Amino acid sequence: MRISTDVRNGLASAFATAVDAGTGDSKLQLYSGARPATFGDTPGGDLLAELTLPATTFGAPATGVLTANAIAATTGTAAAGAGGTVVGWFRVVDGDGAVVEDSDSVGTSGTELVLNQASVFEGEDVSVTGWTVTMPAGT
Repeated sequence: MRISTDVRNGLASAFATAVDAGTGDSKLQLYSGARPATFGDTPGGDLLAELTLPATTFGAPATGVLTANAIAATTGTAAAGAGGTVVGWFRVVDGDGAVVEDSDSVGTSGTELVLNQASVFEGEDVSVTGWTVTMPAGT
């Protein structure tokens, strides 16, 4: 299957709208361990940090790619521990707490979600240095 750029941009816009939906703040949650096998299942790992997303999380899509606007840093939770805990995956929830995305493409480079460090430490800031979501073009 091949998808036109217009369709890819439409899918990207729908994703961005879903992230920004709801009455409260949308959140980016960083977890330890493995991503749940089924979308939206209860996390098996520890919540290491929770970042509040901006009111408009992404800019306009370009060729099916969304790039996140600036996201404020947050402090690691007690679950992260003083020695630090590696981030295994992340979850995005909208302003009503509905799960929008679960992804294990997280690291310090070459991943969908790029963090300033691979591990989260209790009491230390963790920040997003890049976040891009790409809709498939097909081959």
